[in-house]
Amino acid sequence: MADPLKLSVDADLPLPDLRIVSVGYERRTGDFDLSSPTRGYAIVHVVVSGTGHVVYADRQLTIGAGHAFLIREGERVLYYADPKDPWVYCWLAFRGPDSDDVARRIGFADGPAIQVDDTDEVLKIVSRILKERRIVSRRPLLLQGLCMEALSMIGEGSHAMFDASGRSGTPLVREAINYIDAHLGDPATVQSVADHLFISLEYLYKLFLRDLGVTPSAFIARTRLSQAQERLGRETTSLGEIALACGYGTAYAMSKAFSRHTGMSPSRWRKLHRSI
Repeated sequence: MADPLKLSVDADLPLPDLRIVSVGYERRTGDFDLSSPTRGYAIVHVVVSGTGHVVYADRQLTIGAGHAFLIREGERVLYYADPKDPWVYCWLAFRGPDSDDVARRIGFADGPAIQVDDTDEVLKIVSRILKERRIVSRRPLLLQGLCMEALSMIGEGSHAMFDASGRSGTPLVREAINYIDAHLGDPATVQSVADHLFISLEYLYKLFLRDLGVTPSAFIARTRLSQAQERLGRETTSLGEIALACGYGTAYAMSKAFSRHTGMSPSRWRKLHRSI
């Protein structure tokens, strides 16, 4: 009797020391749907359709379907949907000693944005994780494996993207963004931002409309909401404490803002967007 066929692959490769924080899918709107929190983890967004804008400290990029962009741990980045062609994207967030190395291997060694050959395959993996969320959350090795597969798919055939429309933006606007982020709970106001920059309110409005396409007051409101959403998704802090930290003053005021912009209460948002 012939020997049975034996197939094997010999490998002695170390697995990356990485912890998956969250995985998700989101359809943004054109109503200046802003995200700008500083996170304690790295996050890769893969754009499936539509267009958005990403503002880094030294550049501004227009990101469309078939592109992915990286926000590193602790990095302050503003991103928002294009009003005329709002994007749809999925994301994978991770942290750990090897997070920078993983990002480099995916293709982010030369810049924060890359082109991705097959976003549909990445979306399929993310959709499976979300569909089987309860099963996957109880099986960390399965979650880790699926996420590593998705990251691998992002890296296959990717190459750095240098957007010719990228621009550095006005230093005053970047300083205003940094001030708002640092003083959101004071709370930051349009007047306090203008005073900090030693410019008039009229000039501040002109700069924001020119560089970001939105008024300073709208930017502050969206930043406040964005950071509250982020904290609700990853913290167990009380609603009152989050409201104070984000400049709402009271949980009631934060609840009104959530109801107006998201159609749900902060508690409901927390339940639906709790990190894995």
